[in-house]
Amino acid sequence: MLKNYLKIAWRNLQKNKVFSFINILGLALGIGCSLLIMLWVQDEKKIDAFHANRNYLYSIYERQYYDGKISTGHQSPGLLYEEMKKVLPEVRYASPGAWNDLSTFQAGDKIIKEEGNYAGADFFKMFSFPLLQGNANTALTNPENIAISRKMANDIYGSPEQAIGKTLRYENRKDLKVSAVFENISNHSSIKFDYILTWEIFLENNSWARDWGNNGPTTYIQLREDANPVVFEKKIRRFLDNYNKDQNANFRIE
Repeated sequence: MLKNYLKIAWRNLQKNKVFSFINILGLALGIGCSLLIMLWVQDEKKIDAFHANRNYLYSIYERQYYDGKISTGHQSPGLLYEEMKKVLPEVRYASPGAWNDLSTFQAGDKIIKEEGNYAGADFFKMFSFPLLQGNANTALTNPENIAISRKMANDIYGSPEQAIGKTLRYENRKDLKVSAVFENISNHSSIKFDYILTWEIFLENNSWARDWGNNGPTTYIQLREDANPVVFEKKIRRFLDNYNKDQNANFRIE
């Protein structure tokens, strides 16, 4: 019986070639597009999913109200991360972040340029970027520490093991100590970098970030497991009203 069904189907295809071609092509395109969308969704769901604390990690979002207009973004005062950790019991860890800089590094006769960022001492405690060398608790505690990627360690020193504890010249003006080597950043990370400098170095080069009136850096926080994110969001909405009151009356954070 199945053989007869196949014969009938084949004869119909032969009889209506154009119509059959259009139907088969449409079916193939539909299946192909559905598969591509499914693969894209699966890949998007992997973004930042590797962080062990992902359910408690947040980036502060700020709204600015000026002249009847609203502008939004993940920019915030450079002092915010430290103050939130100090005065809000719901915050377990906090770290600032900036924008990637292309910087020059030198060790002996080797000179390279890499893109990286800045962070606070809690950074590697919050985010699960695997450390090949060094300790997450101490990697960024010294202002002159630097954490570098496996790629950067291999390019300069030959291996992560050889890199740890070594001196690295930064922008030909400051000697830093390699305190940690992390695995190369995955494509599934929303933030990418080949080195992390301490926030103290960022402040040395950007003194404006010491004032509450700025809104450039990013603020990352990790809530405690018993904290309610919805309640916390409402609590911090007018947090900036307590600082730089002349300007921050127009700011809201979420």
